[in-house]
Amino acid sequence: MSDQVTHLTPSAYKFMPWKNGAGSTTELFIAPPGATVQSGFDWRISLAQVPASGPFSVFSDYQRTIVLLNGDPMHLLHEGRGRHELQALEPYEFHGGWPTEGVLTGRAVEDFNVMVRDGFGQVRVHVQKASEKLSFSAQYDDLCFIYCHAGSFTVSLQNEKKRITEHEALFTEHGRNALLHAESPTSVALIVSITRDRILSKGNP
Repeated sequence: MSDQVTHLTPSAYKFMPWKNGAGSTTELFIAPPGATVQSGFDWRISLAQVPASGPFSVFSDYQRTIVLLNGDPMHLLHEGRGRHELQALEPYEFHGGWPTEGVLTGRAVEDFNVMVRDGFGQVRVHVQKASEKLSFSAQYDDLCFIYCHAGSFTVSLQNEKKRITEHEALFTEHGRNALLHAESPTSVALIVSITRDRILSKGNP
């Protein structure tokens, strides 16, 4: 099956308060269509603005991956499960059901968040800096979301080429490979790849 590519621009994103009301979020993508934080979802990608230290919203049935995009390092305190210092552009995974507090060490921060429902699939979040490699390949099995954090990229998917600039994104499924070419050495992309869990019925090979 060939890719169906969706090109997302900031006009398509949704701005909303956090689930716990302590901050604000820009929702980039949510699935399935029509899903909400209140009704439940399979997976969701968002940008969170964190103006002050405080508790994270609890998402009991979701695996989370967070990437610090802007601001100073932030400490994540997981009740009974230790702490982690979040550094810029370094993905970090934890479970949304863990009681977690974010402690700022300086300026307010913005972070990139990926949440995937338990049992839906396996997620990988990769940060690619053009300063390390101008052209690179992103392989995926089922779902792929490519977000341009800085600069711009030309993205080849199957027989189709798309260009994304800062804060734009591409979503595609059913593919195998994406080739990205950075248009400047300061370009940065975040690539989210989700492989669906497959449970075979009894008697199936």
